[in-house]
Amino acid sequence: MAENQNKSYVDETNGVANALVVIGILDMIIGCCGGLFSLGESAVIGIIVILSSIISGIMFLGFAEVIYLLQSIKSRLHIVAENTSSTAIVSKENTTNNISDELPDL
Repeated sequence: MAENQNKSYVDETNGVANALVVIGILDMIIGCCGGLFSLGESAVIGIIVILSSIISGIMFLGFAEVIYLLQSIKSRLHIVAENTSSTAIVSKENTTNNISDELPDL
């Protein structure tokens, strides 16, 4: 049983989540740089660009975190399903033996 707990079905690093993290960070960096350059022409537009890039970057990071959490839930469910199926086979064998003992003689 200890072997099943140490077995990892899915690598915890998820490519899609990692890509979303990179996109979110780049979005915040590039947006803030673009907003700083825009401050020279119009302060309002520059501030709007900076705030919108920070908000969209945080949303990307949030989606990445959701994907990480879903991946960990999926990994745990695989482990639980394997443990449940192995105990179900044992209990099924025990139940089958008990049923045949309870049948009346013909």
